[in-house]
Amino acid sequence: MEFRSAAFGILLFAASASSGYAAQSVSAPVLLSQSTAPTGAYYEQNGSNLCGFHASTSSGSDTTASVCKLDFAAAPTGKYLVIEHVACNLVLEGVALADVSLATASGVNDIRLVPLEPTLESQSDTYFYSLNESVLYVTRTVPRIVLHPAGPGFLTMTCQISGHLNDNK
Repeated sequence: MEFRSAAFGILLFAASASSGYAAQSVSAPVLLSQSTAPTGAYYEQNGSNLCGFHASTSSGSDTTASVCKLDFAAAPTGKYLVIEHVACNLVLEGVALADVSLATASGVNDIRLVPLEPTLESQSDTYFYSLNESVLYVTRTVPRIVLHPAGPGFLTMTCQISGHLNDNK
């Protein structure tokens, strides 16, 4: 039954790609041999990160950030993580949000980025966003939230990811 669903998804993807939509650079779909069913222990982790800062002395200078990353713990040896939910509060001082994604950390690079869709809650000189999304993301390495502002700024994010730890088979 799972194979039929995966095959149908690939056919649906191929049909939509050939329907005259704008071309995008998309890597080949990955068929997972791991189950995404919640068979293992419940997993939840919270984290926060402050990127860029205001100088604490009059002689110092402010440091702004053009990206902000929040790493979570990798799945333990012999297990893989099925992330099912992401929730974040994002605060950007002096700059709007360009995008935010769920990714896997691979050295200095971010791979397998999945765009998330935050909601703008309020705005003045400081932009407040929130997101609360269901996802299906499988990883054996470090899950990461990546925030890109529209320009350099002072960025704060507080996030939670949850899902299940499943045994490798």
